[in-house]
Amino acid sequence: MEVDRGVTGAVSARAMKTIRLDVSGMSCGHCAQTVKSALVAVEGVHEADVSLPQGRATVRADDALDERALVEAVEHAGYSAAPSRAAPG
Repeated sequence: MEVDRGVTGAVSARAMKTIRLDVSGMSCGHCAQTVKSALVAVEGVHEADVSLPQGRATVRADDALDERALVEAVEHAGYSAAPSRAAPG
């Protein structure tokens, strides 16, 4: 759980999860940055890391976020994505 103090300073706990996506179509650092920008623009995403060499994105998001929203954001940016079935690491 992550603690959020919000605008009012009130403390609330949010359930968080990590989602990994396999991303294809990236060929340079600009591509990876474009994918990252698309992911962090999705409501509920708190952090995204994109690895060009691994072709993988790792996203920290609200527990309620549907991974399909992330796949759609990546596809809208011009790349292909699917939930990763590989072990973390």
